[in-house]
Amino acid sequence: MRKRTLFSLAVILLYSVSFSASAQDGILNFDAIAQSLNFPSYYQSGGKVYKRPKISILDRGFSGYEAARGKSISSNAVYFHGSHEAAEDVIVRKEVHGLYMAKLIYLFMTENGKRPELEPELYLHDAYGFTNFQTSVQKAIELKSDIILYSQVWDYFDNFDGTGMINPVVSQAVQAGIIWVNAAGNYGRNVFNIPKIETTSEGWIQLPEAGNTLSLRCTPPVGQMNSCVARIVISWNSFPDQPGKRGTDKDLDVSLFDPSQPIAIQASNLVQKSDPTQPVGESKYSRDIIEAQLKPGLYYIKIKNKSQNFSSGDRARVAVSGDFVDLLSADTQENIFNPANHSDVITVGAQDDARSSSSAKSSKPDVKLPGMVQFSDLQIPALGSSTAAAIAAAGVGLMKGYQPHLRAKDIRSKAIWNGVVSLGQGLLLDKLGFQMTGTNCFKPLSLPSTPAYLIPILSQGGVMVETTHGFKIALINSNPLVRAPGAPSTDENQYRVFIAPDGFKFLARNASQGSDPLNWIEIFQLPLSQSICGYISQNTSRSDKAFQLP
Repeated sequence: MRKRTLFSLAVILLYSVSFSASAQDGILNFDAIAQSLNFPSYYQSGGKVYKRPKISILDRGFSGYEAARGKSISSNAVYFHGSHEAAEDVIVRKEVHGLYMAKLIYLFMTENGKRPELEPELYLHDAYGFTNFQTSVQKAIELKSDIILYSQVWDYFDNFDGTGMINPVVSQAVQAGIIWVNAAGNYGRNVFNIPKIETTSEGWIQLPEAGNTLSLRCTPPVGQMNSCVARIVISWNSFPDQPGKRGTDKDLDVSLFDPSQPIAIQASNLVQKSDPTQPVGESKYSRDIIEAQLKPGLYYIKIKNKSQNFSSGDRARVAVSGDFVDLLSADTQENIFNPANHSDVITVGAQDDARSSSSAKSSKPDVKLPGMVQFSDLQIPALGSSTAAAIAAAGVGLMKGYQPHLRAKDIRSKAIWNGVVSLGQGLLLDKLGFQMTGTNCFKPLSLPSTPAYLIPILSQGGVMVETTHGFKIALINSNPLVRAPGAPSTDENQYRVFIAPDGFKFLARNASQGSDPLNWIEIFQLPLSQSICGYISQNTSRSDKAFQLP
């Protein structure tokens, strides 16, 4: 049984860099994120009593936690081995997703490790697979945990309305008084919902693209990877609410095609039976799965109605996961999975990741936080709703430490508000050659009279800001080299961009930055996790609510 980890960009690196914990472990863009969420006000107790909160992290892969104790995770961290051992558990336990969630909680609760007295009691639960998930929830209840962080979602076991096998387990923890913080998921561009199962005369489910298909595109970075690993799940709303109950005999099969080949390159032909008798090839659960390694290019998905016994009330969903894989006919409004769709959990999305899942119908996520984190021991930033959820859990932990009586509804009323602080995704600040003049932010600047040649870039979202090298124009989450015609490269590490009276200009970044040419105004992308002072994107939509410690 599979569930999805949610900072996928970092997963690419997990086998190419060292993850041995050290005293130098930390977060390079910590100050910018912490300041934007008002964490520093909680690092000084001011005489207030602090009781270490109990936080259970339910996840997969805590490899290296022993060496990290007292350095980048709590010194008292306790690991609970899963109760159920499957063949692939050996591989999963070598992963580090759960370890990095623990690092985020510890580092954000202790001011990047400077205040270990604020560390929580951390419990690390191997929750891979349904049995381990269920056992981990029961253990967290026994431990009287204050908070559960679950930076996962399940891409099946969900009837798309909150029912199914996962949410009843979550409800047990919520009813025990535990504050459950859940990542929204990263399916914002990779879900297609089938509201009614209609079938052609050949037995194929009707889908919106030519030939009753869905197109899938694999576009790995040029020169870095030459393939994509895609997971395709078709599920339908026939899951029981407990594993011991009878299953379904409604049966759909999914196939993946390469347009250049006449037959499917991969297909799942699992047979659904309400009471299966064979351990292999049969299942009582309403899902079929394909996992494939794909070369760059366009593929298409088809779904066969094998059982021909679906009714008008039946629905289905196609979910695709994997780095650099996109579903072209994706539903961008309804793409959230359980338990992120549970009404009583605090569901956290990533404000800086377009993949972050949402649901207009259930008004999820409840809140959005920065999801891009630069760990000192990772070569590229981690990005996703899982990192955002871990930061939120750290904030909830600090609040509970000073006010142990707080419940989930109190967190919602005190720390969630309309508006999102816009944080950058550009180069690290120390690579730009200049600094901010504000307190942990760039101060916006208004000129008495704006030169005409600056107006076009300002009208497209540019903001004039003060820097230690004069005023410049900041773009929020937009690479100026991509927007500037004639740019010699799109690599911000190599070139700087300027706007001059006669158009865009470019200088090598390694050139001297003493004095720029007269009337050349540099345009730069707001550095990673940095902000513009007082610049808040106001939005009354529930799905764009921000988190900030009160």
